[in-house]
Amino acid sequence: MPSFVKIGILSNRVVLGDPEQSAEELIPLLEEHKGCGVLVLPPYCLGGNVGKLACGKTWIDTAEQAFLRVQNAAGISILLLGKYHENGSLFYEILCQGKTMAEIPMGGYQLFNLCGMRTCLYTAGTARLAFDLGALETEGVELLLVCEQAPANTVSRERRDEIMKVVSRSLGCRLFYINGGAGDTSAPYLYEASAAEYFLGEKAFSEEDAMEAVCYESILDPELIKGYKRNHGLPLAPKKELVCLEVPRCNDNEFTVSADPFLPKEKADFLERLFVLQASSLAVRLRNIGARKVVLGVSGGLDSTLALLVCQKAMDLLNLPPENIVAVTMQGFGTSGRTYENALKLMQGLGCTIREIPIRDAVLQHFSDIGQDPQVHDTAYENAQARERTQILLDISNQIGGIVVGTGDLSEAALGFCTFAGDHIANYNVNVCVTKTMMRQMVSHLAESGRFASCGGVLRDILATPISPELLPADENGGIAQKTEEILGPYELHDFFLYYFLEYGLSTNSLEFYAQKAFPEISSEEIGRCAKLFFRRFVQNQFKRSCAPDCACLTEVNLTAAAYEFPSDCSSKVFQR
Repeated sequence: MPSFVKIGILSNRVVLGDPEQSAEELIPLLEEHKGCGVLVLPPYCLGGNVGKLACGKTWIDTAEQAFLRVQNAAGISILLLGKYHENGSLFYEILCQGKTMAEIPMGGYQLFNLCGMRTCLYTAGTARLAFDLGALETEGVELLLVCEQAPANTVSRERRDEIMKVVSRSLGCRLFYINGGAGDTSAPYLYEASAAEYFLGEKAFSEEDAMEAVCYESILDPELIKGYKRNHGLPLAPKKELVCLEVPRCNDNEFTVSADPFLPKEKADFLERLFVLQASSLAVRLRNIGARKVVLGVSGGLDSTLALLVCQKAMDLLNLPPENIVAVTMQGFGTSGRTYENALKLMQGLGCTIREIPIRDAVLQHFSDIGQDPQVHDTAYENAQARERTQILLDISNQIGGIVVGTGDLSEAALGFCTFAGDHIANYNVNVCVTKTMMRQMVSHLAESGRFASCGGVLRDILATPISPELLPADENGGIAQKTEEILGPYELHDFFLYYFLEYGLSTNSLEFYAQKAFPEISSEEIGRCAKLFFRRFVQNQFKRSCAPDCACLTEVNLTAAAYEFPSDCSSKVFQR
């Protein structure tokens, strides 16, 4: 089970020039955050920045008394805050259980070991952080605490965000930013209390206030940070002794995990951008090879629906008519009336060239040729249909001088849930960076956007249709008998496993723990079953990904050859324990 650490950042409101009153107001706030293992305060948290006045003996003595009050009152394992020294200079004091563990001068950075995380307290200012990035990379920083007292203006927040996103992404670290200033001087600058968190180039939290305190708490899993650095080849911590600080680990009650980790908070913009990139990649491929037409199979399911919409957008980008899309529906033994009708409505609504080619007779002839009993619904029975469809599409592409657009998605690639040399093969694949859960949201986004107004109703019905390869005969009511998620388990769960394994290399135990947090409605037994199935299929089906069609690497986490490779004949035993 992961071991969590709670970190808090508190930018308190100071009483300018009055360290004692500042301490008086700070102590109750410390009490509110005593559940934190670590709490970081801004540099001038006791009395503000009084300039040359800080060199006077009276000020230094008063500030020392205020500091001692805070030191004695703080019920926090580790506290980082600014402290004046006898010469009026400001230091960062690291208090551990009320005792001074280290004093760090302002204007530079210092590394120490915090609960196994290589931690850096950075006090040289945001503007200099980019220049020190190379040194911090070499040090293998995993947790970065950036503390400063910088003035606020109309562009300060945006510039800070730009730098912090780049730094957190480059280091592969968790970054906490704290700026002091609420209640500080109003001339010649204005200061704000600021607190923010960044992780891998994304801003997780940000708040500013010029009048009142700002505080924020976050729970960290140190192994998540280390796993990301390992998986992405970032410099790990050098073997150098550091001051080691330990705090009691917090429980996991407050720890939350997104059940949809592939998508950011602002989903609409991401989905729109990804759709345009899919279409652009196809348009560039067509233009570069001098082709003007595409062919794809349309089943009335989710994958081929998105691929068809991508083809339509690509034709728009190339100023080509939708008739250049040859959409083929190929009814087989398991095709239901619902998916067949939806495929026709979708193709008609988009203005494609429609071809209907039933495959039953051709497959039965093939069964006769190879001696396959049509009543035996085994792998050969299913795969023969998928390969017949692919043969039809490839031959049509030769007829029209176009290319076959593949429809398979990232979830199917991860689980190997495709037929080798069947739907596994195409001339160019457009969905390979899109998981099944992302695809659902993307088609929903496109349906609600009104862009495909003539197809809105059919798109919504496709979203409501159970996911199925439709290779087994329909049930007694003509409905879909073969439902993928009844075989594999929920795609949301497999996509979750895929993300956290590819991005962080989490152990199977940690993956199951995280999944239980993200999906409390799913039993731990089902999560464990799906995790074992995921790893078995993920490892054993690498051979399909090793010879997958060309595609563009459009997302940060995917299984394209450019992003993730391993031998096709590996054992999955180590992941089944």
